[in-house]
Amino acid sequence: SSDVCSSDLLSPDSIHTSTASSAKATWRPDGELAFNPRDIKARTYGMTTFGDLFTERQLVVLTTLCDLIGEGRRQVILQGGSAEYADAVATYLALALDKGLNLWSSIAGWMGDRGAMRETFARQAIPMTWDFAEANPFSEAGGSWGLFLDRITDVLAELQPSRSGRVSQVDAASLSNEVAVFSTDPPYYDNIGYANLSDYFYVWLRRSLSGIYPDLFSTLLVPKKQELVATPYRFDGSKQRAQEFFEEGFGKAFGQMRNSQLSEYPLTVYYAVKQAEADEDEDAAGAVSSTGWETMLEGLLRGNFQITATWPMRTEGAGRIVAKNRNTLASSIVLACRPRPDTAPITTRKDFL
Repeated sequence: SSDVCSSDLLSPDSIHTSTASSAKATWRPDGELAFNPRDIKARTYGMTTFGDLFTERQLVVLTTLCDLIGEGRRQVILQGGSAEYADAVATYLALALDKGLNLWSSIAGWMGDRGAMRETFARQAIPMTWDFAEANPFSEAGGSWGLFLDRITDVLAELQPSRSGRVSQVDAASLSNEVAVFSTDPPYYDNIGYANLSDYFYVWLRRSLSGIYPDLFSTLLVPKKQELVATPYRFDGSKQRAQEFFEEGFGKAFGQMRNSQLSEYPLTVYYAVKQAEADEDEDAAGAVSSTGWETMLEGLLRGNFQITATWPMRTEGAGRIVAKNRNTLASSIVLACRPRPDTAPITTRKDFL
């Protein structure tokens, strides 16, 4: 049964307490949590660095596993494996550790209705958790290191790649004219602080993989200057400047996609946010609009795309934390877009209204 009875819950004795308190970490990620009061609540309560989100015992486990990833890579080479194969093994081990990071923190919680762990990122935020729960990394139950490894090896066992692939990290607003097919889930205005939240995983990946991917981990934290997100706190609190930055970048990104999109295939764009706010225009007479949705459509049209089809997709789970007892969306929208026959640039809203 998934139900947890009161008899299953034990108070710690003095041995438990002293053993837990004896753990002392030799390293901790010292990158600072971003000042984002809406989504990163932990900072308000004195947790100012990523290291503060973990107990000493958790830091000892995570640091040890991080260091063992490098040792695992060395063992692969000693046993005759190529450097490329060893790099791949280390990468998969680091991804398994990332799964553990989502449960082995003092932000993770407990789902009483399911008798199971709730991840650190139950939603796109780092909240404050008053009574946190911990998964045992060395158990055979949910949240264990062995289970995360099994999930990765199960997938790899079923994969039958027929050709090699190439992955690169580029700025969408500065693409070259290389021919490509685009399928994108774009940023949703100010809804999610992607880069700020990515730092949670980045600081640990950097420790375990920077020797393999020095270019990807050349900065202490995730680069943020070019991130397309309309967050006023990055512009001295100016909502207008944040909006202008976002809209200009959106137009540039879709314009570059227009120049590179293979004509035989449509550009596909996914949208999955229910965001409504009062229109501040004096002539709007209290109208309600979706700023993110409107901005995305404007970016598409300014980039010389036309929308040729739309489909709803049921993608959102009803059990996720942000959906409980709330009027949240149940589906995403997929837009199929093709280049406009008239390729004259659209520079203002009046050009397409």
